[in-house]
Amino acid sequence: MTIDWSLARFPNAMVDRITPATTDLIRQECNDPMAVPTEAFREWVIEDCFAGPRPDWPDVQFVQDVRPHELRKLRMLNGAHSFLAYAGLAQGYDFVHEAISDPQLRRQALSLMMEAGATLPQDIQDQVPAYAQALLVRFDNTELAHRLDQIAMDGSQKLPYRILDTLRLGATPVLISAVRAWMSYCIAQTALGKKLNDPLAEDIARAANSAQPERKLLQLIGAEDLAPLILE
Repeated sequence: MTIDWSLARFPNAMVDRITPATTDLIRQECNDPMAVPTEAFREWVIEDCFAGPRPDWPDVQFVQDVRPHELRKLRMLNGAHSFLAYAGLAQGYDFVHEAISDPQLRRQALSLMMEAGATLPQDIQDQVPAYAQALLVRFDNTELAHRLDQIAMDGSQKLPYRILDTLRLGATPVLISAVRAWMSYCIAQTALGKKLNDPLAEDIARAANSAQPERKLLQLIGAEDLAPLILE
């Protein structure tokens, strides 16, 4: 069988919807072993690139370029989530809705969203204020029960594209504090003898126990170039 690849298309896509880890209680309540909690908000953006007629899917945005929308989600939503995870856990909070209810963390999270939004492509800049306010409402959702320790997982893999790429486009206080919060989290967890849920957990532990833990941790996530900003 020969495939005519000129007739095939693979549109890029981006989905924005918060889905916390499921629990046994949720599975029992739904009587469904595959049940997963999610929020009411949903956004699905698909590249307008089809070999045949475009599907008639309600509530889907068809755009020429998905990347600006993807960057908005990564830098504003995911970046703020990571900041709240590490800073919130340090304050003794367990859930996103608890952390975002802290007046100082709320101000910092909103500042991070706006700082990150300023780095987005120009054609999506007008969406930044409304998206930031919508994120605050989504983070306030107590029913979602989104655990901070879930978001804190795999920090070495998440920070480069959630925080570091944004920071390289503009040094801002909250973005810097987000990286510092991750480093403090790694050092504190290691000091307690706890292994991080991260593919580089052993490397992180060695770095945290070294003579220069912050510098070693930055090296692990490829942020040596940002050391003058973060460690000043």
